[in-house]
Amino acid sequence: MALKKINLNPMASLNQAFRQCQIEPDVARSLRFMIGSNIMGTFFGTVCGAGTNTMIDLANSLHAGDLAFGILNAIPQVAVLLQIPAAMLVNWTQKRKKYLLTYGLISRFLWMIIGLVPLIMPMSDAQIQMWTILFLLGISSALSSMIQVCWFPWLGDLAPMSIRSQWFSTRGALISSTSIIVGLVTAWLLDALPAPIKYAIIFGIGSLAGIIDMIFFGFCKEVYAAPPVKPSLKSMGRDIFGNKLFMQFMLFWTLWCFSANFSGAYLTRYVVSEHGITYMQVTICGTIAASLMTVLMVGRWGRLANQYGSKPVLMVSCIVASLTQLFFLLCYDGAWWPMLLHNVIGASFWCAGDLMCNQLQLSYSSDENRAGCIAMFACVTALAGTFLGIMSGGYLLEWMQNFTFPTGFDRYKMLTLIGCTIRFIIVMLFVPRLKNDREYTTRDMIKGIFSKKRY
Repeated sequence: MALKKINLNPMASLNQAFRQCQIEPDVARSLRFMIGSNIMGTFFGTVCGAGTNTMIDLANSLHAGDLAFGILNAIPQVAVLLQIPAAMLVNWTQKRKKYLLTYGLISRFLWMIIGLVPLIMPMSDAQIQMWTILFLLGISSALSSMIQVCWFPWLGDLAPMSIRSQWFSTRGALISSTSIIVGLVTAWLLDALPAPIKYAIIFGIGSLAGIIDMIFFGFCKEVYAAPPVKPSLKSMGRDIFGNKLFMQFMLFWTLWCFSANFSGAYLTRYVVSEHGITYMQVTICGTIAASLMTVLMVGRWGRLANQYGSKPVLMVSCIVASLTQLFFLLCYDGAWWPMLLHNVIGASFWCAGDLMCNQLQLSYSSDENRAGCIAMFACVTALAGTFLGIMSGGYLLEWMQNFTFPTGFDRYKMLTLIGCTIRFIIVMLFVPRLKNDREYTTRDMIKGIFSKKRY
Protein backbone atom coordinates (compact mmCIF):
# COMPACT_ATOMS: atom_id res chain seq x y z
CA MET A 1 0.00 0.00 0.00
CA ALA A 2 1.54 3.29 -1.10
CA LEU A 3 2.04 5.90 1.57
CA LYS A 4 0.31 9.20 1.04
CA LYS A 5 2.77 11.97 0.33
CA ILE A 6 2.73 14.66 2.98
CA ASN A 7 3.17 18.23 1.79
CA LEU A 8 5.19 20.10 4.40
CA ASN A 9 4.93 23.43 2.59
CA PRO A 10 2.84 25.72 4.88
CA MET A 11 1.88 27.78 1.82
CA ALA A 12 0.63 24.79 -0.19
CA SER A 13 -3.09 25.28 0.45
CA LEU A 14 -2.85 29.01 -0.25
CA ASN A 15 -0.92 28.41 -3.49
CA GLN A 16 -3.62 25.95 -4.52
CA ALA A 17 -6.27 28.60 -3.82
CA PHE A 18 -4.31 31.05 -5.99
CA ARG A 19 -4.40 28.57 -8.87
CA GLN A 20 -8.07 27.68 -8.44
CA CYS A 21 -9.11 31.33 -8.37
CA GLN A 22 -6.72 32.17 -11.23
CA ILE A 23 -4.95 34.92 -9.28
CA GLU A 24 -2.47 36.90 -11.38
CA PRO A 25 1.19 35.95 -10.69
CA ASP A 26 2.22 39.43 -9.53
CA VAL A 27 -0.79 39.60 -7.16
CA ALA A 28 -0.02 36.15 -5.74
CA ARG A 29 3.62 37.15 -5.30
CA SER A 30 2.58 40.32 -3.47
CA LEU A 31 0.25 38.40 -1.16
CA ARG A 32 3.11 36.04 -0.28
CA PHE A 33 5.33 38.99 0.54
CA MET A 34 2.57 40.41 2.75
CA ILE A 35 2.52 37.16 4.71
CA GLY A 36 6.29 37.40 5.05
CA SER A 37 5.87 40.98 6.25
CA ASN A 38 3.27 39.92 8.80
CA ILE A 39 5.59 37.18 10.07
CA MET A 40 8.35 39.72 10.70
CA GLY A 41 5.77 42.11 12.16
CA THR A 42 4.76 39.37 14.60
CA PHE A 43 8.45 38.94 15.48
CA PHE A 44 8.58 42.66 16.22
CA GLY A 45 5.32 42.68 18.16
CA THR A 46 6.26 39.65 20.29
CA VAL A 47 9.39 41.48 21.42
CA CYS A 48 8.34 45.15 21.44
CA GLY A 49 4.56 45.14 21.71
CA ALA A 50 2.56 46.42 24.65
CA GLY A 51 2.23 43.89 27.45
CA THR A 52 5.02 41.62 26.20
CA ASN A 53 7.42 39.87 28.56
CA THR A 54 10.13 42.36 27.66
CA MET A 55 7.93 45.37 28.46
CA ILE A 56 6.80 43.77 31.72
CA ASP A 57 10.40 43.09 32.73
CA LEU A 58 11.42 46.64 31.79
CA ALA A 59 8.52 48.13 33.78
CA ASN A 60 9.44 46.02 36.81
CA SER A 61 13.09 47.12 36.59
CA LEU A 62 11.91 50.75 36.59
CA HIS A 63 9.63 50.05 39.60
CA ALA A 64 6.52 51.13 37.69
CA GLY A 65 3.24 50.82 39.59
CA ASP A 66 0.07 49.34 38.09
CA LEU A 67 -1.14 52.69 36.77
CA ALA A 68 2.29 53.57 35.32
CA PHE A 69 2.43 50.14 33.72
CA GLY A 70 -1.00 50.79 32.23
CA ILE A 71 0.19 54.11 30.78
CA LEU A 72 3.21 52.39 29.23
CA ASN A 73 0.91 49.92 27.48
CA ALA A 74 -1.74 52.50 26.60
CA ILE A 75 0.43 55.04 24.75
CA PRO A 76 0.30 53.14 21.42
CA GLN A 77 -3.49 53.15 21.67
CA VAL A 78 -3.64 56.94 22.03
CA ALA A 79 -1.42 57.37 18.96
CA VAL A 80 -3.98 55.44 16.91
CA LEU A 81 -6.01 58.67 16.80
CA LEU A 82 -3.54 59.86 14.15
CA GLN A 83 -4.79 57.14 11.82
CA ILE A 84 -7.71 59.35 10.77
CA PRO A 85 -5.59 62.12 9.16
CA ALA A 86 -3.23 59.39 7.93
CA ALA A 87 -6.14 57.67 6.17
CA MET A 88 -7.21 60.94 4.55
CA LEU A 89 -3.67 61.47 3.28
CA VAL A 90 -3.48 57.93 1.89
CA ASN A 91 -6.84 58.28 0.11
CA TRP A 92 -5.75 61.57 -1.42
CA THR A 93 -2.19 60.73 -2.50
CA GLN A 94 -2.36 56.92 -2.96
CA LYS A 95 1.27 56.45 -1.91
CA ARG A 96 1.03 53.53 0.50
CA LYS A 97 4.40 52.04 -0.39
CA LYS A 98 6.21 55.34 0.03
CA TYR A 99 4.68 55.99 3.44
CA LEU A 100 5.41 52.49 4.73
CA LEU A 101 9.02 52.75 3.62
CA THR A 102 9.51 56.08 5.38
CA TYR A 103 7.29 56.50 8.46
CA GLY A 104 7.22 52.76 9.14
CA LEU A 105 10.99 52.35 8.96
CA ILE A 106 11.64 55.30 11.28
CA SER A 107 9.04 54.03 13.75
CA ARG A 108 10.65 50.59 13.94
CA PHE A 109 14.20 51.98 14.13
CA LEU A 110 13.35 54.02 17.25
CA TRP A 111 13.03 50.78 19.20
CA MET A 112 16.78 50.32 18.94
CA ILE A 113 17.16 53.61 20.79
CA ILE A 114 14.53 52.61 23.36
CA GLY A 115 16.57 49.49 24.10
CA LEU A 116 19.66 51.64 24.71
CA VAL A 117 18.00 53.98 27.22
CA PRO A 118 18.53 51.75 30.31
CA LEU A 119 22.10 51.13 29.16
CA ILE A 120 23.25 54.71 28.58
CA MET A 121 21.26 56.36 31.39
CA PRO A 122 22.04 55.76 35.08
CA MET A 123 19.95 52.91 36.49
CA SER A 124 19.61 54.84 39.75
CA ASP A 125 17.29 57.38 38.15
CA ALA A 126 14.41 55.19 37.01
CA GLN A 127 12.05 58.16 36.64
CA ILE A 128 14.19 59.83 33.96
CA GLN A 129 14.48 56.52 32.13
CA MET A 130 10.74 56.01 32.26
CA TRP A 131 9.95 59.48 30.87
CA THR A 132 12.55 59.06 28.11
CA ILE A 133 11.10 55.70 27.10
CA LEU A 134 7.57 57.10 27.16
CA PHE A 135 8.67 60.00 24.92
CA LEU A 136 10.37 57.71 22.37
CA LEU A 137 7.47 55.26 22.52
CA GLY A 138 5.07 58.11 21.81
CA ILE A 139 7.01 59.20 18.71
CA SER A 140 7.31 55.62 17.43
CA SER A 141 3.59 55.01 18.00
CA ALA A 142 2.65 58.24 16.23
CA LEU A 143 4.70 57.32 13.17
CA SER A 144 3.35 53.78 13.15
CA SER A 145 -0.19 55.14 12.81
CA MET A 146 0.51 55.21 9.08
CA ILE A 147 1.24 51.46 8.93
CA GLN A 148 -2.25 50.04 9.58
CA VAL A 149 -4.09 52.47 7.27
CA CYS A 150 -1.64 51.60 4.49
CA TRP A 151 -1.21 47.83 4.59
CA PHE A 152 -4.70 46.63 5.58
CA PRO A 153 -6.66 48.55 2.91
CA TRP A 154 -3.86 47.59 0.49
CA LEU A 155 -4.61 43.94 1.26
CA GLY A 156 -8.33 44.57 0.73
CA ASP A 157 -7.68 46.05 -2.72
CA LEU A 158 -5.16 43.36 -3.65
CA ALA A 159 -6.81 40.15 -2.43
CA PRO A 160 -10.08 39.01 -4.07
CA MET A 161 -12.84 38.05 -1.65
CA SER A 162 -12.60 34.42 -2.80
CA ILE A 163 -9.17 33.86 -1.21
CA ARG A 164 -9.21 36.23 1.78
CA SER A 165 -10.33 33.61 4.29
CA GLN A 166 -7.61 31.21 3.09
CA TRP A 167 -5.04 34.01 3.20
CA PHE A 168 -5.95 34.98 6.77
CA SER A 169 -5.92 31.34 7.89
CA THR A 170 -2.48 30.68 6.39
CA ARG A 171 -1.19 33.94 7.83
CA GLY A 172 -2.59 33.08 11.25
CA ALA A 173 -0.90 29.68 11.32
CA LEU A 174 2.47 31.06 10.22
CA ILE A 175 2.58 34.02 12.57
CA SER A 176 1.55 31.75 15.45
CA SER A 177 4.47 29.46 14.66
CA THR A 178 6.72 32.51 14.63
CA SER A 179 5.43 33.54 18.05
CA ILE A 180 6.52 30.19 19.49
CA ILE A 181 10.13 30.52 18.37
CA VAL A 182 10.47 34.21 19.16
CA GLY A 183 8.73 33.82 22.51
CA LEU A 184 11.10 31.03 23.62
CA VAL A 185 14.22 32.92 22.62
CA THR A 186 13.00 36.15 24.23
CA ALA A 187 12.12 34.40 27.50
CA TRP A 188 15.52 32.70 27.60
CA LEU A 189 17.29 36.02 27.02
CA LEU A 190 15.25 37.75 29.74
CA ASP A 191 16.05 35.05 32.28
CA ALA A 192 19.69 34.61 31.26
CA LEU A 193 21.00 38.13 30.56
CA PRO A 194 21.57 40.86 33.13
CA ALA A 195 19.95 44.28 33.00
CA PRO A 196 20.41 46.68 31.31
CA ILE A 197 22.30 44.98 28.45
CA LYS A 198 19.42 42.56 27.80
CA TYR A 199 17.07 45.38 26.79
CA ALA A 200 19.56 46.69 24.22
CA ILE A 201 19.94 43.21 22.72
CA ILE A 202 16.28 42.16 22.76
CA PHE A 203 14.82 45.45 21.55
CA GLY A 204 17.59 45.70 18.95
CA ILE A 205 16.67 42.32 17.48
CA GLY A 206 12.96 43.21 17.57
CA SER A 207 13.63 46.53 15.87
CA LEU A 208 15.52 44.78 13.07
CA ALA A 209 12.61 42.40 12.51
CA GLY A 210 10.26 45.39 12.33
CA ILE A 211 12.48 47.07 9.73
CA ILE A 212 12.43 43.91 7.57
CA ASP A 213 8.64 43.88 7.95
CA MET A 214 8.48 47.29 6.28
CA ILE A 215 11.03 46.44 3.58
CA PHE A 216 8.92 43.49 2.40
CA PHE A 217 6.21 45.91 1.28
CA GLY A 218 8.68 47.30 -1.24
CA PHE A 219 8.21 44.07 -3.22
CA CYS A 220 4.40 44.24 -3.24
CA LYS A 221 2.30 45.48 -6.13
CA GLU A 222 0.57 48.74 -5.25
CA VAL A 223 -3.07 48.68 -6.36
CA TYR A 224 -6.16 50.74 -5.55
CA ALA A 225 -9.79 49.67 -6.02
CA ALA A 226 -10.96 53.30 -6.24
CA PRO A 227 -9.45 56.47 -7.76
CA PRO A 228 -7.78 59.02 -5.47
CA VAL A 229 -10.11 61.37 -3.62
CA LYS A 230 -9.55 64.33 -1.35
CA PRO A 231 -11.99 63.57 1.45
CA SER A 232 -13.10 65.86 4.21
CA LEU A 233 -13.72 64.74 7.76
CA LYS A 234 -17.40 65.48 7.23
CA SER A 235 -17.75 63.32 4.13
CA MET A 236 -15.64 60.56 5.68
CA GLY A 237 -17.76 60.62 8.83
CA ARG A 238 -20.99 60.57 6.82
CA ASP A 239 -19.81 57.55 4.85
CA ILE A 240 -18.68 55.67 7.96
CA PHE A 241 -21.45 56.54 10.41
CA GLY A 242 -24.08 55.94 7.74
CA ASN A 243 -22.86 52.36 7.34
CA LYS A 244 -25.11 50.53 9.81
CA LEU A 245 -23.41 47.14 9.54
CA PHE A 246 -19.98 48.65 10.05
CA MET A 247 -21.13 50.72 13.03
CA GLN A 248 -22.80 47.75 14.74
CA PHE A 249 -19.67 45.68 14.50
CA MET A 250 -17.40 48.54 15.56
CA LEU A 251 -19.51 49.10 18.68
CA PHE A 252 -19.33 45.44 19.63
CA TRP A 253 -15.58 45.17 19.03
CA THR A 254 -14.92 48.35 21.02
CA LEU A 255 -16.74 46.97 24.03
CA TRP A 256 -15.00 43.61 23.54
CA CYS A 257 -11.56 45.28 23.53
CA PHE A 258 -12.45 47.28 26.63
CA SER A 259 -13.48 44.25 28.65
CA ALA A 260 -10.59 42.11 27.40
CA ASN A 261 -7.92 44.67 28.32
CA PHE A 262 -9.64 45.76 31.54
CA SER A 263 -8.18 42.69 33.24
CA GLY A 264 -6.13 40.93 30.57
CA ALA A 265 -3.45 43.64 30.34
CA TYR A 266 -2.36 42.91 33.93
CA LEU A 267 -2.56 39.12 34.18
CA THR A 268 0.93 38.25 32.93
CA ARG A 269 2.50 40.80 35.24
CA TYR A 270 0.33 39.41 38.04
CA VAL A 271 1.61 35.84 37.78
CA VAL A 272 5.22 37.03 37.39
CA SER A 273 5.24 39.59 40.20
CA GLU A 274 2.80 38.04 42.66
CA HIS A 275 3.20 34.29 42.15
CA GLY A 276 6.83 33.88 41.07
CA ILE A 277 6.22 32.46 37.58
CA THR A 278 9.36 32.73 35.42
CA TYR A 279 9.38 34.28 31.94
CA MET A 280 10.14 30.88 30.44
CA GLN A 281 7.06 29.42 32.16
CA VAL A 282 5.01 32.40 30.96
CA THR A 283 6.25 31.81 27.42
CA ILE A 284 5.58 28.07 27.43
CA CYS A 285 2.17 28.32 29.11
CA GLY A 286 1.29 31.56 27.33
CA THR A 287 2.81 32.35 23.95
CA ILE A 288 3.67 28.80 22.90
CA ALA A 289 0.44 27.21 24.10
CA ALA A 290 -1.65 29.94 22.47
CA SER A 291 0.32 29.83 19.23
CA LEU A 292 0.09 26.04 18.92
CA MET A 293 -3.65 26.11 19.43
CA THR A 294 -3.99 28.94 16.90
CA VAL A 295 -2.03 26.90 14.32
CA LEU A 296 -4.29 23.91 14.93
CA MET A 297 -7.60 25.78 14.99
CA VAL A 298 -7.47 28.87 12.78
CA GLY A 299 -7.83 26.92 9.54
CA ARG A 300 -10.83 25.02 10.88
CA TRP A 301 -12.53 28.25 11.95
CA GLY A 302 -11.84 29.72 8.51
CA ARG A 303 -13.54 26.78 6.80
CA LEU A 304 -16.50 27.01 9.17
CA ALA A 305 -16.83 30.72 8.39
CA ASN A 306 -16.78 29.97 4.66
CA GLN A 307 -19.68 27.54 5.06
CA TYR A 308 -21.78 28.98 7.87
CA GLY A 309 -20.80 32.66 7.84
CA SER A 310 -19.01 34.98 10.22
CA LYS A 311 -21.72 35.49 12.84
CA PRO A 312 -21.99 31.88 14.13
CA VAL A 313 -18.21 31.62 14.37
CA LEU A 314 -18.03 34.94 16.20
CA MET A 315 -20.80 33.94 18.60
CA VAL A 316 -19.36 30.58 19.63
CA SER A 317 -15.76 31.74 19.83
CA CYS A 318 -16.48 34.89 21.83
CA ILE A 319 -18.69 33.12 24.37
CA VAL A 320 -15.90 30.71 25.27
CA ALA A 321 -13.09 33.28 25.00
CA SER A 322 -14.97 35.64 27.30
CA LEU A 323 -14.79 33.17 30.19
CA THR A 324 -11.31 31.65 30.01
CA GLN A 325 -9.64 34.36 32.13
CA LEU A 326 -11.57 32.85 35.05
CA PHE A 327 -8.81 30.23 35.26
CA PHE A 328 -6.64 32.96 36.83
CA LEU A 329 -8.92 32.85 39.86
CA LEU A 330 -7.20 29.54 40.66
CA CYS A 331 -3.70 31.04 40.75
CA TYR A 332 -1.38 30.50 43.72
CA ASP A 333 2.38 30.74 44.25
CA GLY A 334 4.25 28.70 41.64
CA ALA A 335 1.09 27.54 39.85
CA TRP A 336 1.58 27.69 36.09
CA TRP A 337 -1.35 25.50 35.04
CA PRO A 338 -4.12 28.16 35.29
CA MET A 339 -2.26 30.22 32.67
CA LEU A 340 -1.81 27.10 30.53
CA LEU A 341 -5.53 26.26 30.62
CA HIS A 342 -6.45 29.85 29.85
CA ASN A 343 -4.23 29.92 26.77
CA VAL A 344 -4.96 26.42 25.46
CA ILE A 345 -8.73 26.86 25.62
CA GLY A 346 -8.82 30.62 25.12
CA ALA A 347 -6.54 30.77 22.07
CA SER A 348 -8.49 27.94 20.39
CA PHE A 349 -11.49 30.26 20.28
CA TRP A 350 -9.86 33.70 20.45
CA CYS A 351 -8.16 33.15 17.09
CA ALA A 352 -11.59 32.76 15.49
CA GLY A 353 -12.72 36.12 16.89
CA ASP A 354 -9.63 37.84 15.51
CA LEU A 355 -10.11 36.14 12.15
CA MET A 356 -13.72 37.29 11.95
CA CYS A 357 -12.73 40.81 13.00
CA ASN A 358 -10.34 41.10 10.06
CA GLN A 359 -12.83 39.69 7.59
CA LEU A 360 -15.77 41.79 8.77
CA GLN A 361 -13.75 45.02 8.69
CA LEU A 362 -12.98 44.46 5.02
CA SER A 363 -16.48 43.20 4.19
CA TYR A 364 -18.36 46.06 5.87
CA SER A 365 -16.12 48.89 4.62
CA SER A 366 -16.63 50.51 1.22
CA ASP A 367 -14.00 50.37 -1.53
CA GLU A 368 -14.03 54.16 -1.86
CA ASN A 369 -13.31 54.85 1.80
CA ARG A 370 -11.76 51.61 3.07
CA ALA A 371 -8.72 53.34 4.58
CA GLY A 372 -11.01 55.77 6.39
CA CYS A 373 -13.25 52.99 7.71
CA ILE A 374 -10.29 50.99 8.97
CA ALA A 375 -8.71 54.09 10.51
CA MET A 376 -11.94 54.96 12.30
CA PHE A 377 -12.35 51.36 13.45
CA ALA A 378 -8.79 51.32 14.79
CA CYS A 379 -9.19 54.69 16.54
CA VAL A 380 -12.49 53.92 18.24
CA THR A 381 -11.55 50.38 19.31
CA ALA A 382 -8.09 51.46 20.47
CA LEU A 383 -9.15 54.57 22.40
CA ALA A 384 -12.63 53.76 23.70
CA GLY A 385 -11.79 50.06 23.89
CA THR A 386 -8.17 49.10 24.57
CA PHE A 387 -6.86 52.38 26.04
CA LEU A 388 -9.88 53.01 28.26
CA GLY A 389 -9.92 49.37 29.30
CA ILE A 390 -6.23 49.36 30.31
CA MET A 391 -6.47 52.65 32.18
CA SER A 392 -9.72 51.68 33.94
CA GLY A 393 -8.20 48.38 35.05
CA GLY A 394 -5.03 50.09 36.28
CA TYR A 395 -6.98 52.73 38.15
CA LEU A 396 -9.19 50.10 39.80
CA LEU A 397 -6.12 48.07 40.83
CA GLU A 398 -4.57 51.15 42.46
CA TRP A 399 -7.87 51.95 44.19
CA MET A 400 -8.17 48.41 45.58
CA GLN A 401 -4.65 48.36 47.05
CA ASN A 402 -5.84 48.91 50.61
CA PHE A 403 -8.80 46.56 50.37
CA THR A 404 -8.87 43.38 52.44
CA PHE A 405 -9.82 40.22 50.55
CA PRO A 406 -10.50 36.65 51.71
CA THR A 407 -7.54 34.26 51.86
CA GLY A 408 -6.57 33.10 48.37
CA PHE A 409 -8.34 36.05 46.74
CA ASP A 410 -6.83 39.42 45.85
CA ARG A 411 -7.40 42.60 43.84
CA TYR A 412 -6.17 41.02 40.57
CA LYS A 413 -8.66 38.17 40.90
CA MET A 414 -11.43 40.66 41.64
CA LEU A 415 -10.46 42.59 38.50
CA THR A 416 -10.53 39.36 36.49
CA LEU A 417 -13.96 38.40 37.79
CA ILE A 418 -15.38 41.81 36.92
CA GLY A 419 -13.78 41.75 33.45
CA CYS A 420 -15.12 38.29 32.56
CA THR A 421 -18.62 39.20 33.70
CA ILE A 422 -18.66 42.36 31.58
CA ARG A 423 -17.25 40.54 28.55
CA PHE A 424 -19.81 37.72 28.66
CA ILE A 425 -22.70 40.18 28.94
CA ILE A 426 -21.37 42.16 25.96
CA VAL A 427 -21.23 39.05 23.77
CA MET A 428 -24.75 37.96 24.65
CA LEU A 429 -26.19 41.44 24.07
CA PHE A 430 -24.45 42.49 20.85
CA VAL A 431 -23.40 39.51 18.69
CA PRO A 432 -26.98 38.24 18.13
CA ARG A 433 -27.77 41.67 16.60
CA LEU A 434 -25.11 41.32 13.89
CA LYS A 435 -26.10 40.24 10.39
CA ASN A 436 -24.73 36.97 9.07
CA ASP A 437 -23.39 36.70 5.53
CA ARG A 438 -24.79 33.17 5.07
CA GLU A 439 -28.24 31.64 5.54
CA TYR A 440 -27.21 29.68 8.60
CA THR A 441 -27.60 30.09 12.34
CA THR A 442 -25.28 29.36 15.25
CA ARG A 443 -27.29 26.24 15.97
CA ASP A 444 -26.75 25.02 12.39
CA MET A 445 -22.99 25.41 12.80
CA ILE A 446 -22.90 23.58 16.14
CA LYS A 447 -24.87 20.69 14.62
CA GLY A 448 -22.43 20.64 11.71
CA ILE A 449 -19.40 20.53 14.02
CA PHE A 450 -20.73 17.49 15.85
CA SER A 451 -21.81 15.69 12.70
CA LYS A 452 -19.59 13.29 10.79
CA LYS A 453 -18.32 16.10 8.57
CA ARG A 454 -14.73 17.11 9.19
CA TYR A 455 -13.39 20.67 8.93
